[in-house]
Amino acid sequence: HAAINVSSSDPSQWASHLPRDAGETPPLLPRRKERKERLVPPEAEAPVVQKVQVEVPLQKVFNGCPLKIHCVTLWTHANTGVQHLILGSEEGIYTLNLNELQEATLELLYPGRCIWVYIVSNVLISISGKALQLHSHSLLGLYEQAKKEQRSMVHIPTHRLLPRRNVTSSKIPDTKGCRKCSVVRASSTGCYYLCGALESSIVLLQWYEPMQKFMLIKHFDFPLPSPLRMFEALVVPEQEYPIVCIGISTRCSSDKVLEFQTINLNSASSWFTDLGTAGQPQEFTHASQLDNETVLVCIGQNIKIVNIRGNLKTSKDLISEVTFDNPMESVVCFSDSILGFWKHGMQRKSFRNCEIYEQKTETSRLYRLLGADSCRLVIFETKPTDEPTSHSNLYTMKVPENPFTD
Repeated sequence: HAAINVSSSDPSQWASHLPRDAGETPPLLPRRKERKERLVPPEAEAPVVQKVQVEVPLQKVFNGCPLKIHCVTLWTHANTGVQHLILGSEEGIYTLNLNELQEATLELLYPGRCIWVYIVSNVLISISGKALQLHSHSLLGLYEQAKKEQRSMVHIPTHRLLPRRNVTSSKIPDTKGCRKCSVVRASSTGCYYLCGALESSIVLLQWYEPMQKFMLIKHFDFPLPSPLRMFEALVVPEQEYPIVCIGISTRCSSDKVLEFQTINLNSASSWFTDLGTAGQPQEFTHASQLDNETVLVCIGQNIKIVNIRGNLKTSKDLISEVTFDNPMESVVCFSDSILGFWKHGMQRKSFRNCEIYEQKTETSRLYRLLGADSCRLVIFETKPTDEPTSHSNLYTMKVPENPFTD
């Protein structure tokens, strides 16, 4: 941990601050009257209080992780209350018990490649398998099964794990070849919708709580860009189903700062603009919906707060633009701030005044965001810069709320 050196604590260094002619005779104290009349130096009357950035405590949860991780989510076991990391990787879906970090063990929950995970009502939805199909898993069932089998990657290499009949996991029909997914909750109805991007079509599924699963409600044949750099579901007021943003254009009319390239799942048509590539930025691009009327857009190192039409939003509590010090590779949005990860570190800035809340830079390490939960817990990995293919270290970071007040 870095420490701020205010003054030397070595007594041998204190004499260096005395005048050279001080000698060994102690200075005479002024008489009582003189002490009373002595004026306080102006600089001492109002000491300047400097805001020092708080370095958020990082917790290393796994040292030397051999998995090639694509995604991470967090889950609290319904029966034990213990929090677990669920990791989707090339080698399969693994779990890490955050209450047993002294003997940290990665346990296999489900074999095969996994590139995306999402949890709703103790059900894990994943894009898994060689054909990349949506799967549904009962987490309680998977944990019970893993507990019985005691399959740990520390003892059993992943290439020796054979596929098996698994009643706790099932493939979701008509979702083979799924490339990306996005889940949103409609605030007006409380319904969860899952949008999936297949090779040349989009599927729309809705969560049915009594059946504990996502059910297919619409299938759209639609040519999608390749590579598909963005696939983000957005909720639009007075629309039953979400729209899907598959790109952002910065070439637009004077009253807009950007234009969402979207597919309207309510009518199976493009909306707002054509789906060409003109004006699309080449930097990292991300969109995150803050509420029904507000969307946060990150392009490179620039953050813009806009409405659903692409106009900058102005608010007394929210600034409309934030600029990071470095081009970002991933971002996490909170109610009061935005946290960005770049190649060699991270930085969090306030939505209120663009103040830097935290930042960390290590040119000797490569940083990569893996996931975050709704309770402001962020998971990321680091690797040595000169060994990018080496095993990674996994960390969690609890992001504080409003660390400074005016």
